[in-house]
This record gives sequence, C-alpha cells and structure tokens, in this order.
Amino acid sequence: MVISRHKANDVMNIYSRNYFTFLLAELAKWMLL
Repeated sequence: MVISRHKANDVMNIYSRNYFTFLLAELAKWMLL
C-alpha cells in the first residue's frame, strides 16, 4: 500500500494533535483528583 508523503503528514498531524489533547485531558484529570 502506497501513501503519498503529504497524506501521511496529514494523518500524523491529526494523530499528534489528538494525542496532545488526550495528554492534556489526562493531566487535568490527575490534577483534579
């Protein structure tokens, strides 16, 4: 399966953004405990 570099970059940007949001949510959860 071949994925263009541009498409792969889009996927990585979305993934890293979601992961960063997830980390912030986890951090907030621990802060509130």
